[in-house]
Amino acid sequence: MKNIITETIYDGMKKGNSNTIESIIEDLKFISIDTIANSLSMMARFCGKTDFMSVGEHSLNCERLAAHWGLDIGIRYQALMHDCTEAIHQDVPRPIKYLPEMEGFRKIESQIEEFLFPILGVKYPFDDVIKVIDNAVLKTEARIHIGEDIVETWHWKNDVPDINYYTKDARPVIFNDSDFFIMPYTHDFANIKRRFLCKYN
Repeated sequence: MKNIITETIYDGMKKGNSNTIESIIEDLKFISIDTIANSLSMMARFCGKTDFMSVGEHSLNCERLAAHWGLDIGIRYQALMHDCTEAIHQDVPRPIKYLPEMEGFRKIESQIEEFLFPILGVKYPFDDVIKVIDNAVLKTEARIHIGEDIVETWHWKNDVPDINYYTKDARPVIFNDSDFFIMPYTHDFANIKRRFLCKYN
C-alpha cells in the first residue's frame, strides 16, 4: 500500500506531480488506515508546547467519551476519526486555525475531509455533538497539560461540559459523580496506534 505521507506529499512535490490540491486529493484514494493511525499516534497536540500528548490519544478519548454518554456506534466512529485528516495536513492549533488569514487553509482542509471521510466509512458532515465532545476533551487535556489557571482564561462556549480527570501527579479532579476520567497522556506510540486500529476495525 502506498504511503501517502512520504510518497505523495513530499516526494510528489519534489517531482512536480502533486503540487496542487486536486492532485493531492486524487492520491488520497491510496491512503491506508495504518498510515493514518501511525501518524496520529506520534503527532503532538498544542504544537508540542506541553509535555507530549498525541492527536491519536485525543481521538481515543473522544471515542471513549462518546461511548460513556451512550451515543450510537456511528457517532463513536465520528469521534474516533474526526481528526484523521491531520495525518495529511498536520494539527493547526487554535486560535491560529480560525484567523481570517487562514481561510485558504480551512478551505483545503474541508476539501480533504469531503473526499477522505467517505472513503474511510465516516459520516460527513459530522453530527453537532462531535464538536461538543471534541471541546470537552480539549478543555480537559489542556487542564492536565497546560494548567487550570490558563484554561480558565480561554473563551469557552456554555455547552462545553467539565470532565473528571487525573492530574500528572495522580490526583483526581472531580466535577461530577461519573466514573469517567481522562488520564494524563502516555508516550506509548505503538499502543496508541494499536488501540486506534482496534477501534477502527
